[in-house]
Amino acid sequence: MEVYIDGSSLGNPGPAGAAAILVDDNGEQCGMLSRSLGVLTNNQAELEAARIALKYLAASGQGHVVLCTDSEYVVKVLGGCKVNANFSLVREVRDLLDEVIGSMTLVVKHVPGHAGVKHQELADAAARSSAQRCKENGGKPLIPREKEKTACTFCGEQNKNVLYYVGERRVCDACLDTVVSILPDLLDVGLTEIRRQQ
Repeated sequence: MEVYIDGSSLGNPGPAGAAAILVDDNGEQCGMLSRSLGVLTNNQAELEAARIALKYLAASGQGHVVLCTDSEYVVKVLGGCKVNANFSLVREVRDLLDEVIGSMTLVVKHVPGHAGVKHQELADAAARSSAQRCKENGGKPLIPREKEKTACTFCGEQNKNVLYYVGERRVCDACLDTVVSILPDLLDVGLTEIRRQQ
C-alpha cells in the first residue's frame, strides 16, 4: 500500500486542512482520510496529515506501506531531525510512527509537489478542500453539535460523542471530522450526505 499525504493552510497561518489518499497494490485509490483543522501553519497542517495517516495505519494491519509526502519538513520530522517548533504535535507523530514501525515495514518517501504525481495531487486537492470547509466554518474545525455517549465504530472508544452514521457505522465527532472515507464505496460521500443520528 501507498499513502499520499498533504496539508494546506489558507494564509499560513490560516484555516487549515489535511488529507491522506490510500492506494492499493494495484495503484488504485482505495480510500481517503481528511480533516479540517482550525487555524494552523502549513507545517502544522502537514504534520496533521502525517498524524492522520499514521493513526489509520496503526490500526490497519498492513504489512508494508510507503508513506509519500511532498513536505521536506515532514520527512525530516519522521527521520528524527531536531525541531524548533510544534513540539507536542511532533511528539505525537513520532509516537505513532514508533507504533506503526512496530507492526509493519514503513518507508517514508519524498515526492515532488505540484508536479503531476497523481495521488499526491489528489491529496493536495483534498487538503485544500478541507481547509476551505474550515474557512467557511469561521476558521473552526468541523465539529458536530449534538451529543450522545456511546462507542464509535471507527476508533472503538467509549464515551465519545457519536452523532452520525456512515452506512450503519456509528461515527464520533472526532472521527467524522477525520475520516471522510476509508472504504472505496464511500469515497464520494460528502459530510452533508452522511446520515445524522436522530
